[in-house]
Amino acid sequence: MNPPGPVSEKHQIDALFSVGYEFQNSGRYHKAIGAYREVIRRNPDYASAYNNLGNCLRSLGKNFEALEFYNKALSLEPDKGSALLNKSIALLSLGRYEEAWPLYRHRLPTISRRSEVLHCDKPEWDGSSLSDGKTLFLYSNQGLGDELQTLRYLNLVTNRVKNIIWEVQKPNYELFKNVPGINQVVVRQNGVNGALPGFDFHCEMFSLPEIFGTNFENVPPPWRPPFAPDYDIKCRVTEERTKFPDHKHIGLVWSGNPKNDLNRYRACGLVHYLPLLQQTNCRFYSLQKGSPRNDIEKFKNQIPGNLIDLADCLPNMASTATAIDELDFVITTDTSIPHLAGTIGAEAWVVLHQPSDWRWTLDKETSPWYPQLKLFRMDRPGTWKSVIDRVIEQIATT
Repeated sequence: MNPPGPVSEKHQIDALFSVGYEFQNSGRYHKAIGAYREVIRRNPDYASAYNNLGNCLRSLGKNFEALEFYNKALSLEPDKGSALLNKSIALLSLGRYEEAWPLYRHRLPTISRRSEVLHCDKPEWDGSSLSDGKTLFLYSNQGLGDELQTLRYLNLVTNRVKNIIWEVQKPNYELFKNVPGINQVVVRQNGVNGALPGFDFHCEMFSLPEIFGTNFENVPPPWRPPFAPDYDIKCRVTEERTKFPDHKHIGLVWSGNPKNDLNRYRACGLVHYLPLLQQTNCRFYSLQKGSPRNDIEKFKNQIPGNLIDLADCLPNMASTATAIDELDFVITTDTSIPHLAGTIGAEAWVVLHQPSDWRWTLDKETSPWYPQLKLFRMDRPGTWKSVIDRVIEQIATT
């Protein structure tokens, strides 16, 4: 048996790239950066290494530096969709919206949800006025919060289009179903390839900011949809408020969907809210859904009895909106809940990881998308304690 031959230079470099990728996936960005820099040193034409190095820098909040590496990747592969999309997110984080939107459209082929729309025989809407007989299909490739965030564009759309089908995920249906200007609201079916309705033009919701020329200074204000209040929730919160009239009544959310890759950074977990629950002049209401709700049972011995779990009464976003309307404000991580509170005009305090998502900006106390929301930022990545300490201080003066 012959001994194995020497490993080629290309295989060594690819192996080093894989090491960097493993570091990146586990959040060890500084180690990943070191690996990618060595890949580039050994192969200056390795476009994916520049792209991934940019992503690591962006994950550390270094968006200006990230742009340099995205541009280098694009100089080698001008049509590299992932680099174009990543560059757009860095530009959005920097507030350079007009430069970002044309590149942000490269998200569409990379997201499996509703990918079949891109391959249908109907054209993408470019913002032109449509005759009364033509129907526009508006759909989302992203999350519940993204659907809520783009609802503000509906009035602009209806100035140009009379027949609109708006597709949303099931939890948002009750919020959207009675919105004037939408001819039909349909629920996106589970799975990738749900049946398409009949339409003449299509538009993914987050193409609307580009179509309507949104920049950092002219973001349209949120628009509250008409929805029927959930009277069971209304009565339950009212009963608690009657029992404790001198208390602050505050909603809590500590995690988004655990299946979202970014949730591990955005979610603080109930464990970090435990000092908050020690405030004796407050009643807290859990709006938390999904498996993170299990934290209540996990930490029940450390919760002083002032946390009311409303999850079983919140089948959809309209019922959650009712609860938020009845509370003084909500304290939440970066999930769909800040979008919901911002959309209905309620007060929310958003505790943010570092670096935060582009729509919350890099370092401001408010967002142009939801000016009434209060943003509480980490001093440095992973330091939830300092954020919650500031929240507790703020509660004391509110």
